[in-house]
Amino acid sequence: MDRRLVLAALAVPFVSTAALAVDPVLVDNFANGIVTDTDTIPGYWIPRLSGGISTANEAGGTMQLTAGGSQFPHGQIAGPVDSNINFFRAPVVVEGSGLNFTSPTNSLNKGIFRMSLISRALFDAAPTPPAPAAGIDDSEYWADDAFALRIESGGSTPGQYSVAMGIKENYPMHNTEYDGFQLFNPGNNSGATLPGPVRSFRLTYGAKFWDLRLTHDTSPTNSTPVTVQFTGAVDQFLLNWKDPTDAGALTGNSSVVLQTQLNNSAATEEATASLNSFTVGQLRQGWQGASGGIWSDPANWSDGDIFHVNGDNTISSVPNFVGANVKFTNAAAPTAVTMDADQTVGAILFDSAQPYTISPDGLGQGTFQMATRYLFNEVTSLQGNHTINSPINLYNDLVASAAAGANVSMTGQVVDLSPIGTLGLTKTGLGSVGMLNLRLFNVTINEGTLRVLPGPTNNSPDSASSVFNLAIAGTPSAPEGRLDLTNNALVLDYSGPSNINEVRQLLQAGASGGNGIGSSSANALFRLGYAEGSLLGGSFAGQFLDGSTVVIALLVAGDANFSGGVNLDDFTALAASFGSNGAVWTNGDFNYDGSVNLDDFTILAANFGQSGGDIARGAVPEPASLGLIAGAIAALAGRRRRA
Repeated sequence: MDRRLVLAALAVPFVSTAALAVDPVLVDNFANGIVTDTDTIPGYWIPRLSGGISTANEAGGTMQLTAGGSQFPHGQIAGPVDSNINFFRAPVVVEGSGLNFTSPTNSLNKGIFRMSLISRALFDAAPTPPAPAAGIDDSEYWADDAFALRIESGGSTPGQYSVAMGIKENYPMHNTEYDGFQLFNPGNNSGATLPGPVRSFRLTYGAKFWDLRLTHDTSPTNSTPVTVQFTGAVDQFLLNWKDPTDAGALTGNSSVVLQTQLNNSAATEEATASLNSFTVGQLRQGWQGASGGIWSDPANWSDGDIFHVNGDNTISSVPNFVGANVKFTNAAAPTAVTMDADQTVGAILFDSAQPYTISPDGLGQGTFQMATRYLFNEVTSLQGNHTINSPINLYNDLVASAAAGANVSMTGQVVDLSPIGTLGLTKTGLGSVGMLNLRLFNVTINEGTLRVLPGPTNNSPDSASSVFNLAIAGTPSAPEGRLDLTNNALVLDYSGPSNINEVRQLLQAGASGGNGIGSSSANALFRLGYAEGSLLGGSFAGQFLDGSTVVIALLVAGDANFSGGVNLDDFTALAASFGSNGAVWTNGDFNYDGSVNLDDFTILAANFGQSGGDIARGAVPEPASLGLIAGAIAALAGRRRRA
């Protein structure tokens, strides 16, 4: 654990703001009288009690967790592992209010309230190594990975409270906040000892920072509230948040546990920690600035009283950190956002019928550094048509999603800056995602349309794509997503046998505008042609070619040899393969059906003499020339029939 760099907790000025704009995922006001039910989820909590006289009761808008019995009894409620409680994907905001400690046995000096996030749910049976008794898995102590916020009553001074936070990874059978990696406690920050009872807390926790706000009484005899706030850095990695009992894949998901504990108590001692409300939300800071506003102005963002420590030890409330989640919602009119500096984010969400446009400032600044400690970065459009003009540097895979009818376009260059250079893009959702080009190792289209935005000219080098692995859900003959190349070229690398037949099938499926590979720029004159890279030389559209590449480009229909026009050389190629099956574009198969026949000749003849560089005034073949070609085709057809 010493590998983690954590800055000392820094006190920050308390800023009074409007209500948080975080997205709630768990809300419980403890008002329904049923311990197990939250406000929205029946059966969410499981009471887990140890010590003989511990209880969990809900009544009158209060959860009462009583710990009673000898040694270290617990009264607690525990939730399941929840994908919405994942501080790697989005910082989580945990709030509790109405906290109070009582004890009929004068045991407040032993009372602890603990909120924990754990990488697994608590066991129904004893874990390995075993708990003290069969069937007891009664706290984060037994888990390999946990985060804990501890609020302790009394201690050596009656009425004085202390607060501690810590994390542990791969460290079972240890107390999290003191035996694990200590983030905040009376030993490393004097502000962790408070002169009066703590009544509420708000913790924001992510893989790179934490921010803690506490409200306490001025003193044991003065209930005037005082709010203090602290923030600090942390550096957690997803690989270390996985209990060995979980056989599944990495998720980063967490369960939440609320607990009262007594320390070194006698058999008849008990103490109750009560709580009036508890919520968990996801911190996705929302844009609230006017059109033309700059990213780095804190006033343009929601949740301005949540702070994080930057790499230079400054403190900021502007979303600019590894894993930052931002959202652009409910614009009243088209809204422009200016990136006045490079910004680091993990996820960008659009949810607005009116468009947002995010652009660099034009002075060489304003690149998105997309980095996260989650499984992948995210760009999502739930509604509307939105544009990101800023370049994007990727340090993790990217999932780009657009709901049905929605669109998001990334007009800047997307660059893989990972150490290995094998990052990928996955397109999800039934809507459309636009890209300047595709220059990533892996591209996967699960549904909807991935569109390469039209270039300034057909097969422009700036808009050309190069992909090592292209996967479209379904099969080549029945794909479930669409790649729209518009007027651009694509170089597909492969290993092993050539994938040119799969390319042909995808082009055939997409030729009519459906799923597969197609071009919304195609018409009677232009359509997508394809060829083995080995036939075209060392490069095409500025992209390197070798013997294991297939090139797709927008060509004059009938241009079998990628020369830029249709002439006798293309007719010769078609004639040589006329009547054959298993053919490809360079043989004269211009309609992607795998055969060369009169349908392909018709396509060639219609464009004979046309040039891709002179579309409107392309040379029209002499009628006599077409007649000679038609006669030759008829003769070829006749010979093949007689054969």
